[in-house]
Amino acid sequence: KQQAQNDYCYPWLEGKKLVNARQSHEQSVDDVLLMCHDRISVGDKEMKMTEHRVNSNMDNEEDEEKRRINRFLAWLRAHGARCDKIEWPSYATGSQIRGAVALDDINSNEDMVSIPEPLLLTPDVALKDPDIGKVFEDNLEDFSDEDMLLILLMHERGKGETSFFYPYLATLPRLPDTLLNWNEEGLSWLQDEGLSLEVFLRESQLTAHYTRLVEEKLKAGWPGLFGEAPDDASDSESKGADPYSLENFRFAWLTIQARAFGRRLPYSALIPLCDSFNHANVAVTYRLEPASVALNREGGRQREEDVRLEGQILFPCPDSRSPPRVF
Repeated sequence: KQQAQNDYCYPWLEGKKLVNARQSHEQSVDDVLLMCHDRISVGDKEMKMTEHRVNSNMDNEEDEEKRRINRFLAWLRAHGARCDKIEWPSYATGSQIRGAVALDDINSNEDMVSIPEPLLLTPDVALKDPDIGKVFEDNLEDFSDEDMLLILLMHERGKGETSFFYPYLATLPRLPDTLLNWNEEGLSWLQDEGLSLEVFLRESQLTAHYTRLVEEKLKAGWPGLFGEAPDDASDSESKGADPYSLENFRFAWLTIQARAFGRRLPYSALIPLCDSFNHANVAVTYRLEPASVALNREGGRQREEDVRLEGQILFPCPDSRSPPRVF
């Protein structure tokens, strides 16, 4: 009644005119409230139907997420990855956010994860790629390691399900969360002009690099190679799309910024599973050895504790002709 007396308008039914309760000569205030109550009752039924549809969609998304994860884990196992004392994914983390937890005590300097090198996305993989490798091989001085990794990630994503790395790529966020995705209004709420300027500069850097690398170099130099995805791509989202669009470049750029290893590796690399661990001040090392890349824990880790990644030390890779692995 107070709302009606204060000239509030009630949208009684969709498609009907708004009626100002105070100025209406056809209904009393009580009639207005009754009609509003009827509308709310109808709305409750509609809301329940909407909730059912939303829950159904959420169930479908959860089922699809489980399929992606199971496919990824099967892909890791099929190609020799080892992770015996780690459970991923797990929501039994301190933050309740998806991460990895220890299933058993992990001793000091014990390997937690072992990933064979063929599962890594690296500049070397780009050089050996049958489609785009020749471009890098003939113009090696024109492409940095980071450029080759960027292009490789866009290239593999454009293949859809036909990519060897698809089980891994399908688990990645569609677009890593960053201030670069915020609009001007959202940034203004932070009330930090310096931070907003930094975001503007980063966005300018991203688009300028895309223009130089993709539009002026790749598409201008090899227009037949760096164009739309083939029509026979198995992924419906990839079919006919441009793997080298600004949108896909943004995905690749932000993914590498957020997930890549390399400060103490010979190259920048995306390492499946290892890049899924949470970050915190825990002494963790990784090293490149013959046949794998391994991640181990300095100081040990108790069962059921969060497994997090922070400190990183590279152990020299012994000379060997066997495929290396990351530990």
